Amino acid sequence: MSIVVPKLADITKIKYFYRFKYLINPDKITKIFHKLDIPSTYGDCSKLKVLEMYPGPALQSTIFYNEFKPKQHFLMESRPSFVKFNSNRYTDPESGFSLVHKNPYNWESYTDLIEKEKVLIPSIQSRDHINTEFLVMANLTEKGHEGLVMQWVNCMGHQNWLMKYGLVKMLLWVPATTALKLLSRPGAKAHSRCSIMMETFSNTKLVAISDGAELKLFDPDLIEKWDPIICDDKKDMHPVNNNSVALIEINPRDRDIDYDNWDYITRQLMILKKTPLIDSLESLGHGARNYFVDAINDPAFLKKSPIDLTPCEFEYIMELFVNWPFKPDIYMEQFDINQDETRT
Repeated sequence: MSIVVPKLADITKIKYFYRFKYLINPDKITKIFHKLDIPSTYGDCSKLKVLEMYPGPALQSTIFYNEFKPKQHFLMESRPSFVKFNSNRYTDPESGFSLVHKNPYNWESYTDLIEKEKVLIPSIQSRDHINTEFLVMANLTEKGHEGLVMQWVNCMGHQNWLMKYGLVKMLLWVPATTALKLLSRPGAKAHSRCSIMMETFSNTKLVAISDGAELKLFDPDLIEKWDPIICDDKKDMHPVNNNSVALIEINPRDRDIDYDNWDYITRQLMILKKTPLIDSLESLGHGARNYFVDAINDPAFLKKSPIDLTPCEFEYIMELFVNWPFKPDIYMEQFDINQDETRT
């Protein structure tokens, strides 16, 4: 059974978009899904369950469902104008395509849907491959939702939230500036802890991007490698504004890493990301400089700054930190930091 695809004339009549932005060119949407080669991961999609957050007018949602016919496709939406727009169209849970009136921002929305109501029951698969029966899609293009993007990304390391079901692919529309932060490589000006997280715990690609000024800020070599689909900001996107957006494909990796120590190391060092290691290593604890200088015994490496380190080099430092007899209690250090933030 096919789902009725919303008409563009109806979509543009929606009064509030809540500072989110959506691709409304059906041909570009179809081209994106073909580029993603959905069947290579999910086969005929007969067992696939899709959870899509902030679907908005659901144009992308309906095109995906009609193209691939997943077993279930849930639209998690709470914003009034979009709930009203979709509620008259997609309310039949028996159809396999239905609206879930819950707030994607709240953790409880997922536990209620999966654990209490048992409407969606994702399969748990081993962490040696991308989960072939569960896909997460979302639009987080409102800039205030960048923090939520980072929370979801962190879940790959913690293996919680929806990541407890295995290596679950995520297709996320985000501001182009957020994509730049997540996809920057070592040495780049925008390289940050979140980009280290992405490179360590996932294989992430830029799938599509609108043709705003931010496009020129991406590494040309990576743009050539990924060959993203370019969307016309004025013709393909709605509402029309100066906020460029991008679609990223996140394929989590299974990494056997001591996450708490890795988290501490990367957080501390990236505070001083442009300071050479020989000086910034002291931020890991009193006496760290002397310990690491002796343990590393490589002057050239110690001249590197954290912003230039590869994920493997961060793991190397973490392993040395774990073996340091006088390392600080990282949990107490984090507690103290939180206490200071509370006081201010």
